Amino acid sequence: MNNVLHLQNHCGTQPKVNRDFSPQEKIVVLTQKEHDDLKWHASYWKVQHSRAVKRELELKHELQQAKAEIINLKQRLFGKKSEKNARKDGGPNQRTSSTRNKGQQPGSTGHGRTPRPNLAVIEEIRDVASEEKYCSVCGCARSEFFKTEDSEIIEVQVSAYIRKIRRKQYKPCQCE
Repeated sequence: MNNVLHLQNHCGTQPKVNRDFSPQEKIVVLTQKEHDDLKWHASYWKVQHSRAVKRELELKHELQQAKAEIINLKQRLFGKKSEKNARKDGGPNQRTSSTRNKGQQPGSTGHGRTPRPNLAVIEEIRDVASEEKYCSVCGCARSEFFKTEDSEIIEVQVSAYIRKIRRKQYKPCQCE
C-alpha cells in the first residue's frame, strides 16, 4: 500500500489497490462524506482568505489616510505661513522687491516724546556737590552760570489709604 494514500473514513473500510500506476502517482480513495467535507473546508478557507485580503486592503487604506492626515497637520503646523507668501494674482499681499526693513528706518528722526501739558509740574532744583563749586586747581569759587541742564520725568504717584466705614446704631424701643 505504499502507492496509495488513504484517508480513512469513520467506517474503517479499506480501499482496493491498483498496481498499474508509477511510484510518483498516488491514488486517493474517499467516501462521498469525506469528499463533501473537503469541498466544504476548501470553500470555507477560500472565504476566510478573501475576508482577510479585504480586511488587509481596508487597513492599508486606513493607514494611508492616517499618514496623509499626519502630513497635512505637520505641514499646517510647521510649514510656511500663508501670510508671508506673495500672492500670485498680485493682490494686497504682493511683496515688493524692496529690501527695506520694516518699522522706523535707521537715520530717520522719530516723533519724540508726547507732550503732556495737562499734568501738574513740580519743579525740583538740585545743586552740584560743594567740591564742584570750587576750582580744583586754584581753589577759587566758581560763579553761577545762567543756563541749567533740564530733564523731565513723568511719575505716577499712587497713595494707599484706609477706608473706614462707620454705621450708626440705634437703641431698641422701650415697648419691645
